[in-house]
Amino acid sequence: MLNDIDFFSLQDLFDTRELHHEHIVVALFFCGIVAAAIALIWERQRRIEY
Repeated sequence: MLNDIDFFSLQDLFDTRELHHEHIVVALFFCGIVAAAIALIWERQRRIEY
């Protein structure tokens, strides 16, 4: 169960004993960066092939 969803704190981010809202936010942020990088690389390769 998620807890402390009303504010973002670094203390909760580094607490690995329980799942916190901060963990979800950081995971989604990094997944977004990876997805954007993959999309840019894929588009660049498509331009080179044509």
